[in-house]
Amino acid sequence: MMNFSLRQLKYAMLSMLITFALIVIYQYAGSM
Repeated sequence: MMNFSLRQLKYAMLSMLITFALIVIYQYAGSM
């Protein structure tokens, strides 16, 4: 159970990072 939650946490952090990167790219493209 602990391993499962740890994996979920990793995926959650990864998805947050991807979302943040997409927002940054969108803002950068919009400023151009």
